[in-house]
Amino acid sequence: MTNSDQMDNNIEQQGKQMGNVLGKKLGKAVAKQAKAKLLPLLLKFFAATAPFWVILIAVILVFGAVYATFPGNKLTSGQEQVFFSFKDSEENKKVKDLYIEIADKNNFRDSWLDTDYITTNTDVVFEGKHEGVYTKEEIINLLNNSTYTGTHGKDTERVLSDYYGIDKSHKIDFGTIHAANYIKVLVHGEAETTNEFKEQVGEAFRPYLYYKESTRTYCSLHETEKGSEWVCHTENVYLLTEANTIKGHYKYEYEWVEESGETWNRSYEALKSTTLVNTEWERLDLWITEILGEQGKQLSSTRLMLIEAGVAFTEERENVKWLLEGIYSDHNISTGIINPALMQYFMQAEKAFGFPSWFLQAIAFIESGLDSEAYNNKTQAYGLMQLLPGTQKSTVDKLVDEYPHLLSEDFLILYHNTTNKDAEFYKQAVSSPSLNLMAGCMDLLNKGLDPSRIDWEGDWQNQTLKVLAGYGGHAYVPKKLWSKYGVTDEADSYTEEKVLAWAKDNYVQNIWDNAEKFQIETSWPFEGSYPVTAEFKQKGSLWTLGWHTGIDFSMDVGTPLSAMFNGEVVAAGYQAGYGKILVVTNYVYDVWYAHLDKINVTNGQQVNAGQLVAYSGNTGKSTGAHLHLEVRPHGGEYGNVLNPLSIWYN
Repeated sequence: MTNSDQMDNNIEQQGKQMGNVLGKKLGKAVAKQAKAKLLPLLLKFFAATAPFWVILIAVILVFGAVYATFPGNKLTSGQEQVFFSFKDSEENKKVKDLYIEIADKNNFRDSWLDTDYITTNTDVVFEGKHEGVYTKEEIINLLNNSTYTGTHGKDTERVLSDYYGIDKSHKIDFGTIHAANYIKVLVHGEAETTNEFKEQVGEAFRPYLYYKESTRTYCSLHETEKGSEWVCHTENVYLLTEANTIKGHYKYEYEWVEESGETWNRSYEALKSTTLVNTEWERLDLWITEILGEQGKQLSSTRLMLIEAGVAFTEERENVKWLLEGIYSDHNISTGIINPALMQYFMQAEKAFGFPSWFLQAIAFIESGLDSEAYNNKTQAYGLMQLLPGTQKSTVDKLVDEYPHLLSEDFLILYHNTTNKDAEFYKQAVSSPSLNLMAGCMDLLNKGLDPSRIDWEGDWQNQTLKVLAGYGGHAYVPKKLWSKYGVTDEADSYTEEKVLAWAKDNYVQNIWDNAEKFQIETSWPFEGSYPVTAEFKQKGSLWTLGWHTGIDFSMDVGTPLSAMFNGEVVAAGYQAGYGKILVVTNYVYDVWYAHLDKINVTNGQQVNAGQLVAYSGNTGKSTGAHLHLEVRPHGGEYGNVLNPLSIWYN
């Protein structure tokens, strides 16, 4: 963790280091521009808590923002501007739309069903071989007329979709393609890249995805006039079996699982194991070497910048707005920003070890930004709780010895059958968010924090200070801060009182502040019980996608509705079909209230969980008074939806 002065130096040094790889002149210019124009905003946004990789993303974003102002960065005939700035314009929209189109068509062009596995990196060969640039429609025709062995799923982007959603993590996004063009410009000193090169990047980065058919069967016991009767429903699903991507070549194995209770049973294939066939990032490194000529340390630096920049460009929608427009507010922080898939692990860790989930959430938020795959290249810390290699080993070993009942049977078998457990073994172990959180709890216990002796409803802050300081790596006061904390010499820099004072300012206070916010729970948008007239993704809707994008609750006009979490109003008005709408966001999820009668808040207003925001109605395309409740990932468009029940924690 760094303080403001250290961040100042880090940002400038990062600009210089990138200059060594991508051109010293440009690096120094950008570092100077970043420090002069945007550093105050960066410091305000990241404060003293940002991990190294977050700072790197920030630098890259500033890099792009500064470069967008460089002379000569204009559109020319037959070419598109490589960099879109953070201000909306028609030119920028054209560039972004082109990248999205390239990513979209390449994400499904090599999706295959019931095919023999390909064990090499060779491309799938069509009759006559596909060469040049194709539109999405032309690719569909090529696939449908292919003589390749195996049956290609028709209309793949809708048909072939992994039930567990694993394939989503393997698909490329427009930001990664944009980042590759960005890197090429910096490496070769060009002003722009051609559309042909953009298309070539999309083809080179495309994933090869292989699926198989499976079923999920659920049976329940129903009471009828004739007595008890079992009623079964079988759902046909697809499961991802192999993914060859720029990140790596993975194979997935499944096993049949049968579960049952007194009145129900179900059977399905569950993911058993994931195997990395080749070296991580092998395809991407090959592309960087062939196209950019980078090798050795420069190759790894370029890869890191490309990956981080890709994420930054793809997610620039609100992160950059918070940074550059100053609209970010920690008012939005509550349990409402937690990914539903992660919440269960926080609750499990609380039950197993006694640390309140809100306390663990605050640590994970500061350490990793709640990113279960966060990795610090400098320290090799990994996962939600940013566990160092030595900590990974000691905590996993202790979990196996003392808490085997908390671990899966598959992991225990793997652990005991692995004779030479190297650093990679433990890194893979803590790549599981569940195990990472448990290992983090074990580390807190090892450092002396006994949750049973903490007054979690009283003075828990001061009772956790010492251990949190150690967790954050605060062993002594850095020399440049001696005068600030009254340190006289090196021995004095290790004085507990002064180390804790520094740790509190630099790290612990941020955890305390966020822990208070994570105690704010999500709220259901109305009181009482109302009949559900349309389930989430129920089929048969006449004017929608063909399935229902939210949940409909039958309720009288004028029923009070409240905010589900702390957030901000980003839309309050009328939209065709939806009628009167209200959209509240916490910049992770957008909650849509539709067919309203009256709206009680205004656009841009901050609201709290449980606050009255609107009244239900019967406006727009509605067959009767009801509330249509819809949830989208922040910034998601129509059809990109989540089950509203998944973000409600009660």
